[in-house]
Order: sequence, then C-alpha cells, then structure tokens
Amino acid sequence: MPNLSPLDRNAVEELKPIFDGVEAQFGFIPNSMLTMARKPDLVKALVPMIAAVFGPGSVSQEIKRLAAFGVSHQAGCQYCVAHMTGGAVHEGMADDKIAGLCELSPPDLSKAEHAVLTVARGAANNPNTVSSEQFDGLKIHFDDTQIVEIVAVISLMGFFNRWNDTMATQLEQPSIDTVTSILPAGVWTVGKHG
Repeated sequence: MPNLSPLDRNAVEELKPIFDGVEAQFGFIPNSMLTMARKPDLVKALVPMIAAVFGPGSVSQEIKRLAAFGVSHQAGCQYCVAHMTGGAVHEGMADDKIAGLCELSPPDLSKAEHAVLTVARGAANNPNTVSSEQFDGLKIHFDDTQIVEIVAVISLMGFFNRWNDTMATQLEQPSIDTVTSILPAGVWTVGKHG
C-alpha cells in the first residue's frame, strides 16, 4: 500500500498536457508522477530534467539504461528496477543482458559497461563508495561530457529511488508484467510497491 495514493490523472488540470505526453510515450502515467502532482511545479520541473538526462547525447541509450538499472538495483528500489527494465527493453537491450545486470559481475558486459555499472553501484551506496580508481575506469572509456551524462543518469535515478521507496509508490501493472518476464524468479519482487 502506498504511503500517499496517486492522484487521478485529471485532478490537476494544468498537468493534463504533460500527462497526455507521458502516457503517449510510455502507455501509462507512472504513479510516481501522479503522486508528485500534489506539487505541480515539481512535475513541471522534472519532465524537462528527464528529457535532458535521458534524451539524445554523446552516450548511448543502452549505457544510460545500464547506469539507471545499476543504481536502482543497488539501491534496492524495486519500483525503479521495474521501470528501468522496461526502459532497457524499449531501447532494445537483450533480455539476458538485462537479467545479467543483477549479478555481481555480469559476464556479457564490455569493459566500458563494467566501468559504468561499478560507478553506478558505488554511487547508490550511502555513503557513496565510488573510489578515484573506479572513476578513473570511466575516464578510460568515456570523455568528460560523456561522464557528465552518465553521472546525471545516476543522480536522477538516486532521486527517483529515494522518492519511490519513501512513498512506497504502487507499481503499475505494465511494469510488473515486463520485469517479471525478464528478471529471474527470486531476483525481483514487487515488495512495498504492490
């Protein structure tokens, strides 16, 4: 049961165009946004931030999704893991590669992908455990602009991880269906998001 129930999509008239756009893109409106709708300016600020972080850049969408999944999985936010699984599927990441991201040392990742996943996992820890050596691992494979894009994904997901776990945001059925079809049994559970 969520700590705050999501509002009805029509409860805040000024957010209707935003919600229509989100629904057109994802097929549903995330309950996290419907909970945030109690403060419309938060949703209005968040949507362009999401676009800036996950939009086109110098880092591939697959690397961005890998970072988002890695930080969410390490943080233990089942809501975000489900959403990032769906995002990875949408971006064309192979199901077995997504499932492998839950392993301590996924076998099918490039050295660059391992560097991203290592930093994402370290950044999810509290306190942050990213070392200079781990960060230097990113510098081997990515330039400064690309590193900023990767850390932006990790940071934005940190916000979502804390928001959704604190709110116990109820997970939407399409996300549950996707994550349970990709991740092995026992690796993911809906937990407090059911």
